[in-house]
Amino acid sequence: MNAIESKQSGHYELKKGLRNLMDRCEDARLGYKNAMELVDENSLKRYFEAKSLERARFRNQIKNDILILGGSSEGADTTIMAGAHRAWMNLRASIAQNDAEAILSECIRGEKELLDAFDYCLE
Repeated sequence: MNAIESKQSGHYELKKGLRNLMDRCEDARLGYKNAMELVDENSLKRYFEAKSLERARFRNQIKNDILILGGSSEGADTTIMAGAHRAWMNLRASIAQNDAEAILSECIRGEKELLDAFDYCLE
């Protein structure tokens, strides 16, 4: 493999990883939006809304980075696993009668998965 092929391959993998992160940020945005709708306490609603907006900003920045690299920012937008996670959050909240602690716990779990995805992309 020559230097040009190596660079193109590296950009391909980088763009692929960034598209995955972009989709994961959208997952997180939707998860926080979902959490915001499940809690009753106004301070938690504001917190989840702020986190949702922050994840939207992360997604947009990653999208711009992909475009700068000459890639397409078309992704799945959300992953199957994230949809399942949001459904689990809804079920857990309904069983716990919208227990804020259970919802926060699920958000923390989702954040850990997002951090893992960022770490994987940085490797």
